[in-house]
Amino acid sequence: MRFFKVSKKTVQKTTAYIRYSDAPEGNTVVCIAIKENGEKKVLLKTGDIEGNETLFSNTANTLYSGASAMEIYNAKDEEGFEDEIEREEEKFAISREIFCAELVRDVDPNCAPNYNRYYEADTQKPLIGPDFITNFQSWKSSYHYENQTILGFAINTAGFIDFPSHAGFPAQRKRIRGLGVCAVLLAILGKDDRGGENWGLVEKYNHLQVVLIDFGRCLCRIMFADEEKNQSENSYKDPFDIVKTVFQQYDTSDEPPLPESFFKSTHIKYEIFETIEKLYGMSATLEKRADDNFKEFPRFKTAILHDKRRGIEHLYHQFKNNKEYIATQYINKIIEKAGISIKLSDLDSETATYLQSLYTYLKPFETSIKHDLFFKHIMKIFNPESPNETLHTTPQSM
Repeated sequence: MRFFKVSKKTVQKTTAYIRYSDAPEGNTVVCIAIKENGEKKVLLKTGDIEGNETLFSNTANTLYSGASAMEIYNAKDEEGFEDEIEREEEKFAISREIFCAELVRDVDPNCAPNYNRYYEADTQKPLIGPDFITNFQSWKSSYHYENQTILGFAINTAGFIDFPSHAGFPAQRKRIRGLGVCAVLLAILGKDDRGGENWGLVEKYNHLQVVLIDFGRCLCRIMFADEEKNQSENSYKDPFDIVKTVFQQYDTSDEPPLPESFFKSTHIKYEIFETIEKLYGMSATLEKRADDNFKEFPRFKTAILHDKRRGIEHLYHQFKNNKEYIATQYINKIIEKAGISIKLSDLDSETATYLQSLYTYLKPFETSIKHDLFFKHIMKIFNPESPNETLHTTPQSM
């Protein structure tokens, strides 16, 4: 079988691919393809058209009621949704997935593979293709609840995994990165059907990276149209509740709870705060992604943009007055001002806790003198020539 990829920048430009092997099991998978005369592999899939069903009018009537809902969705829009989607069901399903993957990568490119549009050469059938990740392990295959191990290695009480020397990696403790990022994004894009097969881990040199590989059940409904439902379904007292709501929905033997130690990991909490803050400032990016992917579905584009902006606003207002949230953003701005390309969530717990304590003690937001003093402390901590300070970070990717 032969396929071709369409360039995102120049639609006239295509790249040839050929079938390489069978794909891992999945509802919509076709095969693994490889670039002709190259080595790059992609996992080709059809669009998840079943995920479109909840946007059709017969379901919409039960989901959207009340005056607030009418701001986004009315009878005319309902008709338009059905017409728009039914004309190009597979194309629409593919657009949903690519929109989500691109937005995830806009926030953190390590949390999802790159997605592109592909076509079968003979039939012109539209397909979607995330880059194939050879060392990806699904969460279901990675995590053993009874033994409290990940990839066969013990999880300690701090949420780290104790790795011996293996596969070219030295013996070391590795932490999970990206869990907070992905939880926030899925809380906005859609947390339905987030089982143990459609997300997982990629082992890096000094951490385990959480990666999302399936967005077929995202953007399947308008989530934030009803203010009353927002309060009950999309409100969180604690930042870790977002992680639990997304990745710990069922608590069954097939999908057991996450390690309890994850909910004591400060870097995951900082990831949550940083992701909410970043999304809150991404209105232009959100609109661009919608324009890129839903220009042929204008009524859906208008509704989904309104919905996601409302969802981000709702999430932001839940935490914007949280003292740790405020401190996290302040510290990150000072780090950025110092010209240092890391965030609070990148730091080891000891250094991050020290910075939070220093912020609480100095109150740098009160006066310019205190602000300057805090800045000097930050510079000293991050100065590699300082003999009395140590700093440990987890690089985003290696």
